[in-house]
Amino acid sequence: MEKRKDMKLIIFDFDGTLVYLNIDYNGMRESLKDYFRKHGINSEFRPLIPSVNRAVLQLEKKLGKSVIDEVFDIIDEFEKEGTDKCVVFPNAKEVLQKLKEMGFKVGIFSNNGEKCIYSVLEKIGAKDMVDMVFSRDKIKDGMNIKPAEDGILEMMKKLKAKKEEAWMVGDRIYDEIAAKAVGIKFIAVKTKYSECDFQNPDFVVTDLKEILKIVK
Repeated sequence: MEKRKDMKLIIFDFDGTLVYLNIDYNGMRESLKDYFRKHGINSEFRPLIPSVNRAVLQLEKKLGKSVIDEVFDIIDEFEKEGTDKCVVFPNAKEVLQKLKEMGFKVGIFSNNGEKCIYSVLEKIGAKDMVDMVFSRDKIKDGMNIKPAEDGILEMMKKLKAKKEEAWMVGDRIYDEIAAKAVGIKFIAVKTKYSECDFQNPDFVVTDLKEILKIVK
């Protein structure tokens, strides 16, 4: 298959798009509520990770940088359990492989942790098919997670892609918001796990293989 000379970068969300991690988010939320409540912060943590990020920034002013490590340890534990029970969506690995053959750089932009993402990629034999990962760990570097667009901009910069050459693929409105903020095309993935709260996606797919036809 002839390699494309444009649309060089395709960025995937992770949980809910390529895999289903089966994370106990309710349990995670309750554990985080307990942690922050002990330090005088009460929140329902909805949406979960962005709300946690705000609480971390608030608590860091009082307790210092150790807060983020303690919070991430809680989240990592729940993600590890989910990783052990994860479900890989049909055709996920094949689509990543085909995109590489077509000449694309492949990125993952996720609010999951780096340990979790790389563990799953290793497990399914897809680690070498991904050129770059932007995870919630980037908070430690002062960067913003979704729905902010920092991950897309960072990948476009590092992988040398213009917005006309980039795509975002995801199953949540946060993915769409980030993509639209940068001005790149957004492909919405609808599965039985999706919330389907999209606004105006450029394309909608129910099978990852459909992506290959869209970007060919």
